[in-house]
Amino acid sequence: MAQTAPSGALSETPRQVSEDKLEKVRDAIREMRDLDIEKKMLDERVREVNVKIYEMKHTTLPQLFMQNGVNILGIDASGNYPAYVATKKPFYKAAILADWAEDRKARAFAYLEKMKAADLIKTEITVRLGMGDRGTAKKVMAALKKLRVPASQSLAVPWNTLTSWVRSQIEDHNLTPDLDMLGAVTGDIVELKVVKQEN
Repeated sequence: MAQTAPSGALSETPRQVSEDKLEKVRDAIREMRDLDIEKKMLDERVREVNVKIYEMKHTTLPQLFMQNGVNILGIDASGNYPAYVATKKPFYKAAILADWAEDRKARAFAYLEKMKAADLIKTEITVRLGMGDRGTAKKVMAALKKLRVPASQSLAVPWNTLTSWVRSQIEDHNLTPDLDMLGAVTGDIVELKVVKQEN
């Protein structure tokens, strides 16, 4: 397979630079590429190990302990590995997940109410208003205050919208906003991208 472009075509040399110096830069790029690939491999390995640990903790070992009639068992230290003790005990986990379908969540909450456990349910009232509706927001907050309903509001700007605005101020208007105030960082970045292979 051939690369879409030869390495020479990927070079931009605005002035004459010795090949030795350019090769040092290429060596640094290769090192960063290798680290990027190594990190991806390690991340994948961590995901695989986490799945295996979950399976061992929740299925394999509980079954083995039950089959052999033990609730606690240890292993001795070995080489650089310390001794371990394993204990079988009850495990509980319950969660009404945010990504459930609305009817499923409604049924779960209704069940809690039926079981006289409505006090477990935390209610948060959110009113979604469009951009430019600050006047309406103030009226809603004033009405809630008048009704003596404790209420709070939170304001947000999507990070990508704010980033685009900062970039526009600097690049298009030659203005630098207060970066600290906006939690913004500017500078340079060197990113790697895989050169697609041709079949």
